[in-house]
Amino acid sequence: MSKPDIGVVIPHLSDGGAEKVLSVLSTEMEDFDWSFYLFEDRVGYPIRGDVHTLELTTAGDKGVAGKLAKLGKGVVNLERLKQSERPDIALSFLTLPNIMNLLTSGGQPTLVSERTNLSTALVGRAGRVYGNLVRRLYPKADGIIVLSHGAANDLTTNFGVPESLMEVIYNPIDAGAIRRRSLESSPGFEGAPLLVHAGRMVREKSQWFLVEVVAELKKRRPGTRLVFLGDGPLKPKLVERAKSHSLRCTHAEDDTPGDIHFIGFQSNPFPFIAAADLFVFTSSCEGLGNILIETLATGTPIVSSDIDSGPREILAPDTPALMRTDKEDPTRCGLLMPAPTEFETDNASSLVRVWADSIEAAIDDQDRLKKWREGAVQRAKDFDVTAIIPQWQSYLENWV
Repeated sequence: MSKPDIGVVIPHLSDGGAEKVLSVLSTEMEDFDWSFYLFEDRVGYPIRGDVHTLELTTAGDKGVAGKLAKLGKGVVNLERLKQSERPDIALSFLTLPNIMNLLTSGGQPTLVSERTNLSTALVGRAGRVYGNLVRRLYPKADGIIVLSHGAANDLTTNFGVPESLMEVIYNPIDAGAIRRRSLESSPGFEGAPLLVHAGRMVREKSQWFLVEVVAELKKRRPGTRLVFLGDGPLKPKLVERAKSHSLRCTHAEDDTPGDIHFIGFQSNPFPFIAAADLFVFTSSCEGLGNILIETLATGTPIVSSDIDSGPREILAPDTPALMRTDKEDPTRCGLLMPAPTEFETDNASSLVRVWADSIEAAIDDQDRLKKWREGAVQRAKDFDVTAIIPQWQSYLENWV
């Protein structure tokens, strides 16, 4: 008996959280055959399945007209591919692929997966166009998988998507593999306190605020260091901001790390995260925050902004998912903190001091850090592939 075939629409499989999830699903779920309908032929993660290309490149899709032209071409090509391949389930990840999936038909169940807090991600004229399409099309899906309760609430509150259509399934990790990889090397940072942050350097990560917090901590504890893992368009501005506080910035090629060490993308970031006293997460917008889940597996305590979706569900699952804090909120894995804004405001300095106070107190309390490390490792098990894959398996089997 042949296995059910799942046709997945996604721009590429070379990097990113959604792409990593599909890599795990296809390699772990052997009861299904997988076919990937990619905008362009970019595959970096290991996958199991066939690859088909929709011949949609990122070039030429600037502005509303360009994005709509890309959508139109994508719908035509995807419709043709669905009719040719006839998958048993048509699944898509991310907003534009979801819209394309819902605008095409192949006679099979159409499932879409939203991977972010959509109301904060859709900005500008193009965002308004996509938002209107989401309102019209998402309720027509057979099922919608979202990665957090916060993201599900956003779809219901701001886009009119019925709760009954949605299933929340968190992102899976291989906790044991992450733990092993965290021990593969020593990053060589001596002395405390060491803070680590990982993420693309873009506005929604609010990393400007983290630089301010480090500058405040350096006044109190001159030995404080921050390691930035990742890259992005805002890196020059972050370096400029750090230098305005007389913080010494160094980069991956430098032998001796400075006050803030920008080391870029690392194929194995986990030794750096495991070496930290605290992992600090300042995002103002996330769908979930997959790096937080991965950090749990290293055993490093987390100080995170408490935003509309993600961190609270990960770090404090026994509290209401939509609750927000206006002060330090301890969890069994670290701290939830009032969230900064994407851009600097006049009253930011008071919040900077609140964060600096909490981080300083945490670093001084070794007993509490030990409990947080133990709690982090325990909580990571809830996101392990052994816990999450059966949820996906059960959900997809209902549509075969």
